[in-house]
Amino acid sequence: LVPTLRQEFHYFSGGVDDKLIKLNRILQRTEDDNSSIVIFCRDADEVEIVHSSLEKNKMLSERFSPRKLHEDIHPDERAKALNAFLQSTSTGANFPFCRILITHEIAARGLDCPNVSTVILYDTPTDVTAFVHRAGRTARAGRSGSVICLVQAEGCFDGGNHKVLHELQDAPKLKFRKYD
Repeated sequence: LVPTLRQEFHYFSGGVDDKLIKLNRILQRTEDDNSSIVIFCRDADEVEIVHSSLEKNKMLSERFSPRKLHEDIHPDERAKALNAFLQSTSTGANFPFCRILITHEIAARGLDCPNVSTVILYDTPTDVTAFVHRAGRTARAGRSGSVICLVQAEGCFDGGNHKVLHELQDAPKLKFRKYD
């Protein structure tokens, strides 16, 4: 992990609805309207849930125009979503407009979006390698960036899917935050 990467762990209690509320609040607090954000989910079904939630929030939908990217989407539609995101992040173009790309492991490696300011890990990765590859979509080539990980508060240090949190405790600029 690079020193220009800011890491935040946002805790939430409850189920999927509470997690979506937490995500919406984080996005609403995004100060820079030119921010480009990649949200990593566990799988294609979760990508659909997150995308649907953001589309229902008129303010976020208009501000960021979220697009989804996963293997169940027709290849032409995947290309359109990715191109809209890449054009928006590289040129600041207004059309096609897309500041949020919601995806999963399909985009964790090999995706070069030079101006991604924030990566949101909707689910805690199960190992450090997955965390590094996803977080590596931001803070590239000397630029600064943030990775925000949403963490289920109950039993978060009990092992299982959260073992990565133990391994990252010594990482630079690690910042733990708990929001109720």
